[in-house]
Amino acid sequence: MRKRLNRTPAERRAAIEDLIDRDNARMRADFLAQFAVLDGTQVLPHLMRPGLLALPGGNGPFYPAFQFNPQGQPWPLLATVLAALPSHLSPWQRAYWLVAPDDRLGGETPIARIARSDPQVVEAAHRAGELPIG
Repeated sequence: MRKRLNRTPAERRAAIEDLIDRDNARMRADFLAQFAVLDGTQVLPHLMRPGLLALPGGNGPFYPAFQFNPQGQPWPLLATVLAALPSHLSPWQRAYWLVAPDDRLGGETPIARIARSDPQVVEAAHRAGELPIG
């Protein structure tokens, strides 16, 4: 079967959106393969606190385990950092930002700096939505 070359703008847009959806699904699957997550029952004592990152999922929200210290408590600086992130970032974008090496943090991940209570990560969070100049 041959593809039609003269697609309408709506058809082209739908095809692009389909590619984006598939790419997002692949990225989310990769994230879930790399990072442990907890469900609502596992973080129930902390759900009334502000400042936990909840990721939408098919069976309800789930929570990246890297938000919690070895004693099972949210990192103290986490809520401040999440509040400093630009409001237009989706929960998934926030999760990716937390685990991506950041040049402003000497190549470390924001979550590593959060774990060490380094206040410099708050400034990096404020600037997370900036586009690079070039």
